[in-house]
Amino acid sequence: MHGDAWIDNLLNHQDGQVILGDWDSVAIGPREWDLIHSHHGQRRFGLLRADVEAFVAAYGYDLREWSGCEALMQIRDTYAIGIHIRNAPGDPFSRHELSRRLDSRRTAPSMIAGT
Repeated sequence: MHGDAWIDNLLNHQDGQVILGDWDSVAIGPREWDLIHSHHGQRRFGLLRADVEAFVAAYGYDLREWSGCEALMQIRDTYAIGIHIRNAPGDPFSRHELSRRLDSRRTAPSMIAGT
């Protein structure tokens, strides 16, 4: 698994290919950890549903049908606030982002199917 597969780690190559970069978290593990990023991005950060659906269709596997999806989403939620907890005392952006992410956790639906 890549370990940090999300849109900001995609690089546009001069020949038009898209390349996945930032390989410092690569490990042997379940594909679900990489796939949760797209669904997390939809739930928390405004990634368009149509883009997530296109990704699911191209990949050929819908993580939302997996029984562990919601648990993994909650793990990803917690993971995604960790850096901002550490950085908030000295970083105004992290203070704001931490508040935004905690608010999102309180108000988001509990299941990703249908969001």
